[in-house]
Amino acid sequence: MDKEIPRLEKGIIQIYFGNGKGKTTAAIGQAIRALGQGLRIYMAQFLKPMDAFSGEMAVFEGFKDHFFFRRPNHSCFLENPLPDIEMEKEKRIILDEIASIRDCFNGSLFDIFILDELLTALNLRMVEESHIIDLLETKAEHVEIILTGLKSTPRISDMADLVTEMRLIKHPYQSGLKARQGIEY
Repeated sequence: MDKEIPRLEKGIIQIYFGNGKGKTTAAIGQAIRALGQGLRIYMAQFLKPMDAFSGEMAVFEGFKDHFFFRRPNHSCFLENPLPDIEMEKEKRIILDEIASIRDCFNGSLFDIFILDELLTALNLRMVEESHIIDLLETKAEHVEIILTGLKSTPRISDMADLVTEMRLIKHPYQSGLKARQGIEY
């Protein structure tokens, strides 16, 4: 007899935002905890290039039947303004991914959706607040959503059940230490 796969009775909306380190790490920690309980996760990382490798992705390789990872084909992490034509391409990539996520909400495949850096895309005006609000409003009752990014908006934060701000106090980057394999990626 197959073990019954657990479902969340009530999924909530979680937000991790701010200029401090730990937003993606908190979301991935939640994914690890959920995987340990047999839940299924859909994780989309926005604004990170396809070839960027993070150590956690190697760990999740062993959970392919419970963990689905997408990194839409962005050309770069957007710290600098892009030419208009590139910006329109990036916006289309984000909207296409949002549509894919919305299509998955009411199916039975995923319990938790981690939308890493979607709030940063909003801050960079690459997605409209209304698109994110519509996405949140259409989630199925059993679906948990975790959003990360630099800033949330009052309307999106009001929709959330959990909002945590990561605030930078001190970071080794400020003294010139580069990102370290196994720690920052």
